[in-house]
This record gives sequence, C-alpha cells and structure tokens, in this order.
Amino acid sequence: MAAPFKPKQVLTLSADDIAEMQGDGSQQVIRQALKLIPPLTSTSVLHDSACGAGAVTETIMDANPPSGIKIHATDLNPTFVAGTKNLAQEKSWNNVETATMDARKLEFPDNTFDLSVTAFMFHCMSGGDKAATEICRTLKPGGTALVTIWKEMPHVPAILAAHYKTRPTSTPLPALLHEEPFTEVDLFDLLRSGGFEKIETHEVVADIRIGELERWAKLAWSYLGRLPGEPEWLKRDEEKWDEAVSTIIDEMNNTAEKDAEGALHMRFVATVVVARK
Repeated sequence: MAAPFKPKQVLTLSADDIAEMQGDGSQQVIRQALKLIPPLTSTSVLHDSACGAGAVTETIMDANPPSGIKIHATDLNPTFVAGTKNLAQEKSWNNVETATMDARKLEFPDNTFDLSVTAFMFHCMSGGDKAATEICRTLKPGGTALVTIWKEMPHVPAILAAHYKTRPTSTPLPALLHEEPFTEVDLFDLLRSGGFEKIETHEVVADIRIGELERWAKLAWSYLGRLPGEPEWLKRDEEKWDEAVSTIIDEMNNTAEKDAEGALHMRFVATVVVARK
C-alpha cells in the first residue's frame, strides 16, 4: 500500500522542533500552576499525562524537587515519549519513567498517583470524558489533579487564515483546531463527570517570544496544518505551501506584539484547574 500523500515541504518534526515552535509558554504556566497545589514530598508519585515534549516533567525537575519523587511521563505519540525519555537520560533523571499510553485508557492501577498533571491536552482531543475519569481513577484518595487548557491562543487565527486561503471551502479544519473553543466550563463539566467534586479555577498569562518568523511559520504549518484522518494533506497543499507560509507570516506580523528589538511576542492566556479527589 502506498504511503499517504504528504507535501515535500512538510518538516518531519522531532520533540525538539515542536518545543521550539511552542516556546516556553507551557513551562511559564506550569511554574505558576505548581504554586497553587500542596508542595511535593519525598514520597510523591506524579503522572505527567499527555507529556508532549516533556514540559511538565522538565519544569518540575528543574525546580529541584524533594529527592525520592517519582514521575511517570506518558503520551499517545511515540515521538513525544522518545523525546521526553531522551531528555530524562541527558539530565540523568533516574526517577522519570516514560511510556506510550492513551490518556483515555491508562494502564496504571487505581489509586497510584499523588499528583496528576495534564497540560494542554483537553482542548485538542476527543473523548475527554474518558480521560477525566482516568485521571480520577488513578489518583490516590486526597490526591490532586492539575489540568491546564489554553483560553487565548493568538497563533490560531494565522493558521486558520492559511487554511481558508489555500484550501477549498469544503475542507475540514485542521485536526488540532476547532471552530468551537474548549472552555473553562467544558473542562469543569468533564472533571465533574469524571468523578471530581472539589474544583477550583485560575487564570495564568504566558508571554512567548518567536525566534525566526519564517522558520516558526514552517514549523507551525507542518504541525498544525494537518487535516483529520488520512491523508493528512491535500495534493494542492504542496502547490500552495509557500502561499500558506506567507499568509501565516503576514498574519503574525500584523497581530503579534513587537518588543524594542523588533522580535514578535504572543500573549497566551491559560485556564488552570486544581481538582482534588
């Protein structure tokens, strides 16, 4: 069977590439979010669910946590898991274990974790009710769930502009974008349905600096331009690639804030939810 079509310009993204595209916004939010929960102890067992490029694990470990803590970092995407595993090996984090795992069907026993962190997953996945149930199931009684979602994502209009400008109107939206935003109310309802009753919400702001804009645009379109299902790309996407990238660059230049040096900045707003079992 022939491989699904993919434009020749699409970048094969490593975990490091995705981390470059995303900047340190997740880390900024996580650092502030960790101040909202009980302090970690030497016996704490943590779950970094949908770990992505390892932002949660890295933020926790860089904060010099108590010796003895254990972190399980999991993600459905093997590329992310490999990236987080490499990060742990490079930094000699012997207390970090990684595994490829679906957040909607965790392989951990009941009552395993003192803290479960799910950063920026729910706004770009289906089956969130199952994931919420799994968070609650795998937490110990009295354990804490820390969940974050993006409330404002200033790059999304640029990606949508490229999509609408270069694709037929009947084309579905890219897989990681949605016409209806996933809100704080949606997350609250999911966590309640998953078994949580003690829930509090907070708002956190992150400022992300874009490096070289053309490279950022190519990374962003390669990752966020993908369509749902297979093939993830249209044949016309190869012909329209430069136009899509140029559209993203133009939109970002028009909407992103510039600092004194001319560098572009994106202001992200996150909702942080603390739920206790």
